[in-house]
Amino acid sequence: MALFSTLRRDTPREPDIRRTGADDPVLAQWGMLVDDPAAEYWILDGRDGKPVAMAWLRPVTGQQGTVQAWILVDRVVRHFGLGERMWKVLEQRARKLKATSITSFATGPEGAAFLYEHGFDATHDQTMPDGTVRAHGICQLR
Repeated sequence: MALFSTLRRDTPREPDIRRTGADDPVLAQWGMLVDDPAAEYWILDGRDGKPVAMAWLRPVTGQQGTVQAWILVDRVVRHFGLGERMWKVLEQRARKLKATSITSFATGPEGAAFLYEHGFDATHDQTMPDGTVRAHGICQLR
C-alpha cells in the first residue's frame, strides 16, 4: 500500500479533515499513535476518500502553554495546499487549549520545509537510524 493516495482531479469529492480517536486503525497502520490519552488526532482524506495526511496534537506535560504536534505531509499534500488546511486545524485547536507555542518535528525535506514555512524556529536536526533527517522546531503563536 502506498503511503499516500493520489489526489485526482477527476474525482468530485473535496478533501475532508476529520477528527478521529486513538482506536482508528489508519493511525496505527501509519505509526501515528502516541502513548498519551490527551492526544487528539486528525486525518485528511483525499478526493478519493483515502487518507493523504495525518496529525496529532497534545499538551506538553510540565510546560504550561505549550502543545506538541506532528503533521505527516508529503510533496503532493503541500503542492495542493492541504497541509496548510491541516495546520490551520492544529493552530485553532492549540489556541483553544490556550497554548502560546507549538513544538513539532518533521521527517525529511518536505516536512522540514513545511515547518519552516509556518514560522518554526529550528531547535535542532536529528539523523534517524535509517538516515532520514528529522527537524525539530518551535513556533510562537501570535
